[in-house]
Amino acid sequence: MKIKRKHNRAFSLVEMAIAMGIVGFAMVALLGLLPAGLRVARDTMDLTVRSQIVQLISNDLQLTDYDKLGDWSEQELYFNLQGLPESDGGRQIFTVKLAVLNGDKANAAIADETAKLVQVQIFKARQELPIYETALLIANTGDRVQPTHTGGGQVN
Repeated sequence: MKIKRKHNRAFSLVEMAIAMGIVGFAMVALLGLLPAGLRVARDTMDLTVRSQIVQLISNDLQLTDYDKLGDWSEQELYFNLQGLPESDGGRQIFTVKLAVLNGDKANAAIADETAKLVQVQIFKARQELPIYETALLIANTGDRVQPTHTGGGQVN
């Protein structure tokens, strides 16, 4: 008499171990990409906030009388993580230092007081060196101030 055996179709222990090894290898590779992705996201957020800060300052300068631009010199402004202005003791993440240059300090081309150069330096909390520098050329058009972004870049 023959005994019939049921052939259960299932994975063997060896097949399961190989599959788990492949899945584990893939997970380690994906987890290795996580720090790079987080760094890129942080850098992108910082770039967006820096752009917003420069835009806010440019808008404020545009609303300032040309004769009163000197009042902005040597000022420190504070901004939070979203790029919104903060008071001295708030949750500031970024510190912005402004310097209004004119005459010989700025450029011989604007020595005739038709324009002033506003130097903008952005610092991150607890850092000595600026993370971003740019300059805004403020033209005196008679009745209003017209800022022009002269370029800028990340400080390495």
